[in-house]
Amino acid sequence: MNSILKKELSRLDRSYSYENTVQVGRYRLDSGDDDFDDNDKAAPPQTNRIAEENYSLSAIRGMFIDWLYLAVLGIGVALTSMLIDGMIEYMQTFQMLLMSLSGQTGNVVGDYVCTYLSWLGYTTILVICSATFVHYIAPQAIGSGVPEMKTILRGVILKDYLTMRTLIAKLVGLTFSLGSGIPIGKMGPFVHIASICGNLLSHVAANFDGAFANECRKSEMLAAACAVGVACTFSAPVGGVLLSIELTTMYFSVRNYWRGFLASACGATVFRLLRVYVFEAEG
Repeated sequence: MNSILKKELSRLDRSYSYENTVQVGRYRLDSGDDDFDDNDKAAPPQTNRIAEENYSLSAIRGMFIDWLYLAVLGIGVALTSMLIDGMIEYMQTFQMLLMSLSGQTGNVVGDYVCTYLSWLGYTTILVICSATFVHYIAPQAIGSGVPEMKTILRGVILKDYLTMRTLIAKLVGLTFSLGSGIPIGKMGPFVHIASICGNLLSHVAANFDGAFANECRKSEMLAAACAVGVACTFSAPVGGVLLSIELTTMYFSVRNYWRGFLASACGATVFRLLRVYVFEAEG
């Protein structure tokens, strides 16, 4: 113990010399008492090179996982949006078929009355099914979901708003509501759906990269998921990024721009291609 103390005191007991420079002077440590042990010497260049290579590989691996996460998120939400659109198309086709069959009574007044009653009954049944399913399965799925996402992105914890149970209730409720023909849109609900998918995907990605377990990273990915929700509704990747900025107006990191645009571009491209292939319609 005394030898260690003496060594430390000898380190402190250095002589400093003063030398003149161009403008002012400076003190310089004399190199006469250079008694450092091996542990205090700088690391060899080979060790530094290995550390730099490991850091570079870690950075590349993290960026690759980010890209893969965003691409999978965009493609997955696009497939979900396409599936819902297909189910809505079939439900509305069945409604038109039901109305045409009910309007064949042979009486003009009876045709109008039966057609109206079939439309009213079909719409009412689907709306009731949607409301009942959401109410009993996951009440957190009620509404568009945009105000809740604004709250979550500002750091407030809302319990059970980003769970699989809420996702199922949101999908079923949205499909029944839009299939009934009532004048509502799917942009707001799909922002919530994409955010839930992003949160669930973050739990999976956390098994490969521990950074996804960080709350800050989760918030960044939720902002990108909001952009995906808009892109998979209107095939508008730039509009999706702008909406994600609007939702996080308190603070929006510059590094989230490329994340939101990459995920939105993947989602919008896949959604548009599937829409052209399935429905033979542009956009």
